[in-house]
Amino acid sequence: CNSADIGGKRAYVYAYLYEFRLGVECIPFQLFVLVAIAAAMRSSVRPSSFTVIFMTTFALMLTFFKMFGNRQQLPIPSITNVSLLSSNEIKYLSSFSDLLFLRQVSHNSNEIIFASYDTAAPTSLGRLKIFRIENSSINDYIKFYSSNNEVRAINGLLTEKSILGGLAVNVPLDIDEFQRKWHNGRFIECIGLNLWDKSLKPVIDKTFVKNMAKFRDFIENYGTIPFLFGGTLLGWYRECAFISDTTDVDFATKFTELNETMLKDMEHANSFRLHWIIGKVRDSLEVSVYTNAIKIDLFVVYRNERNDWVGGMIVKKKEKLKWTYPPINDLCVGDLYGELFNVPCNVEQILEADYGINWKIPQKTNNFTWYSSHKNIQRAGYWEEDEWSSVYKLF
Repeated sequence: CNSADIGGKRAYVYAYLYEFRLGVECIPFQLFVLVAIAAAMRSSVRPSSFTVIFMTTFALMLTFFKMFGNRQQLPIPSITNVSLLSSNEIKYLSSFSDLLFLRQVSHNSNEIIFASYDTAAPTSLGRLKIFRIENSSINDYIKFYSSNNEVRAINGLLTEKSILGGLAVNVPLDIDEFQRKWHNGRFIECIGLNLWDKSLKPVIDKTFVKNMAKFRDFIENYGTIPFLFGGTLLGWYRECAFISDTTDVDFATKFTELNETMLKDMEHANSFRLHWIIGKVRDSLEVSVYTNAIKIDLFVVYRNERNDWVGGMIVKKKEKLKWTYPPINDLCVGDLYGELFNVPCNVEQILEADYGINWKIPQKTNNFTWYSSHKNIQRAGYWEEDEWSSVYKLF
């Protein structure tokens, strides 16, 4: 019950209730209340109605906390599975406000990492490393800055209060989710080339990024990590925007993280409409949805002995296509119109595979054909007639 969102969207810390319970459960306070009630009852002066109500209320509250105190653990838990902090370290950490303990994110067992909004951060002292926290412009995510210029970013971070060596700190509520996002959270800046006539209205308005974020959240709820891909990745990195004449949005996810339950649940999603699922789970799977009349494609990235690859299809011909890429081993994050999305850390290698060494030079979308213009496309045969119903599902 003492969780909070460091990013600023949620704060449910029941501090007053916690402190009041500490008060009513301390022995001197209990004795005081009991003695006061007994004195009032024995007094020859008839107590006022207010006094009776006041004393009765305290007695009932005292009983309530004693009865339910062990069932609902309001006291802030302590962290015991970390190295003991020295008195000097406690003193040093006490100088920072709103400390967030970043447990189990360092590969160095002798390093203890915290983060704070305090302007004194980022800094370090001995084994202590303090990141500085900064909210994004619209609070979709928060950034962490280290003293060695490392920048990470995480969205949707929920925390709870805890005690570390007698020091009150916040800790991630879901440590597994936090570790996953931290591991994939190295922040990459887009390069922001000014390539298009700003007077031209883009096909996809920047507000559509909210729909993308909802789609991202839906996918992540199943333990799957979507990342920007194709033309959307190119637009983000090259221009910090949607390519002005692009008509759809591209995501990808790794086959090793694909949750098949998610595919079934897409049929009943509220934030988008499932359009089709083509290919097989283990071969060339592609999912397309519509939201606000804009199509979002989700490609599945497979791996062979040498490369990563995604599949596609020319539906009318039942022809299989394959695009090959350098291995996408690590994911980072980037900002698109104030929302945080995962991207391949080797983004330039991926773009060069798709568009060649001149990927920084824009091409009109109507001069670019998705099934022939890519530098890495291969013909991969045809789907058999007897498997067509299982590889082409229109909703």
